[in-house]
Formats: sequence, C-alpha cells, structure tokens
Amino acid sequence: MSEIVQKRNCSEFKKIVSILRRYLRFLVIEGLCSPYLDEAVPTIAQLKLSSMPRYFTSNDVERVINSCDIATHQGRRDRAIILLLARLGLRAGDIINLRIADINWSEATLNVTGKSRREERLPLPQYVGDALLIYLEKTRQAVQLEQLFLCLNAPYRAFSQSSIIANIVRASILRAKIKNPPSYGELTGA
Repeated sequence: MSEIVQKRNCSEFKKIVSILRRYLRFLVIEGLCSPYLDEAVPTIAQLKLSSMPRYFTSNDVERVINSCDIATHQGRRDRAIILLLARLGLRAGDIINLRIADINWSEATLNVTGKSRREERLPLPQYVGDALLIYLEKTRQAVQLEQLFLCLNAPYRAFSQSSIIANIVRASILRAKIKNPPSYGELTGA
C-alpha cells in the first residue's frame, strides 16, 4: 500500500515541478523573470525499479540459520557461512577469499579484505566463532589449502565462484520455507 502512495505522491510532485518550470519559462518570455530560472527547479527522479527493497525479518534470518543441520558436514559448513553473511555482513566474495589465518582467535577478530583491497578487522562474535570452530574441527578436511571454506567432496578445493555461496543461501532459504524471499544473497536484517 505504501508503494502505491509513494508512486502517487512522486507522480504528483513531478506534475507540480513540470507546471512550475513551464510557468517560469512563460515569465522569462514575458520579461518578468530572470533567464534560466526554470533550470533552478530540481528534477524528481523516479526510476522504474525504485521501490522499497525487500529484506528478511529477524525471524526469517533465524529460520534460515536454524535450517542448517549441524549434525551433517554440509550443515556445519553452511551454518558458518550464513552466520558470516547475516551477522557480519560479509559478501560472497569476502567469504570465498577468507583464509584460516584471517581468524585471530586470541583477539576474537576476523580480517577481511573487501572490494577496495583494504584489509578490515571485524569483531568475531562468540556464536560465529563457535560455528567456525565446529566447522574447522568436525568438517573441514585437513588439506594444505589456506582458504577457510572448501568443497565437501574430493578433490577438496576452495570455492571458485561467488555463485557457490549464493547456492548455499538459496538452499537454506528453501529449507527454511521462507515465503516470498528477497533476491537471493541478501541475507541481512538481523
């Protein structure tokens, strides 16, 4: 309902602005106004896709996290990944690039190199650290790869694309039976 009101208000404002510009142009032609004053009236942008973004509620996020069966290798790995997405706001690319050495257990921090190639130190909440520790101790194979998250089947290798993270999120959303989810990969809101 609010989207309809928002679109209606925006179109009404656009009409008012258009009328005001025409009136100012008329005044310029009649010599009653300074030239180019009509250009001082700001435009109102209305993009076709400019509706309010959908997001997960806190309850939906909890359902997605809890949909991971921690009795399985896949569930432990997926839960750790989803907690990093939901609680720390990491992007899929950040997760793919995470290395075991990026976790500082003694300081409870996580080093992340983002899009700008600048390294950021993030606090590592206890429950996220616990999920990572369970994944490392019970699921991750002891192979000589520095990446934190690996494929579950041999040959064990690091994730090669961000779409793998998107697929993990998509599967978790389906398991949680979330109705009308936002676009896949946007697991924020809590």
